[in-house]
Amino acid sequence: MECGDGEPVDALRVAWAHALEHSADIKRELDTYSGDPLHDHLTEHHLLRLAQATGILRPGHSMHEALDEIEGLLRSVAPAAAERSTWLGRRRRAAEERRLIMASMRPS
Repeated sequence: MECGDGEPVDALRVAWAHALEHSADIKRELDTYSGDPLHDHLTEHHLLRLAQATGILRPGHSMHEALDEIEGLLRSVAPAAAERSTWLGRRRRAAEERRLIMASMRPS
């Protein structure tokens, strides 16, 4: 988000589109846990962090309103155009996914 050009919301749209394209199976798997209290709590926490990072969660804006707005934004995003997958591209994506997972596990 901080490295994107332009508005943070636009950077989020691009990042989400690429994530949908490259991690559709992971998203489908996570969606099977929808309704599980732990899954829903972690998802809400993650979405609130995205809302805060993009400026959607602002003073005078309730957390519920911010969640609704960020969920609507993410639902409106279509997967990025399919890129031809190469060995190097898959390797780089896997390394980036590992880095993001490890970063998300660090205490805030």
